[in-house]
Amino acid sequence: MCEQDDEVIYRGIIPYTWLRHPGGSWSMASVHGDSMVAGFMAGWMEKREYGHAFRLGVAAGSASAFSENLATGEEIRRLYGCVESRAVSG
Repeated sequence: MCEQDDEVIYRGIIPYTWLRHPGGSWSMASVHGDSMVAGFMAGWMEKREYGHAFRLGVAAGSASAFSENLATGEEIRRLYGCVESRAVSG
């Protein structure tokens, strides 16, 4: 089951996408930015789709922020299913 954090919403620009990251207790907030970029790049190289890359980046950043160490691939994939996404108009 996925926790949801109603306060943090990301809005992408290409295409316009609204994402809500999974909620949790922040542990390693200082590394979540690097993990988000790494997840985005991995997602882009995997499917060449911005939406997938953005969701994987948010999942990777969240998983690392909620972990005592850097997140594992398993933790990231589990949270990927919790990242809520929908298209929005400009």
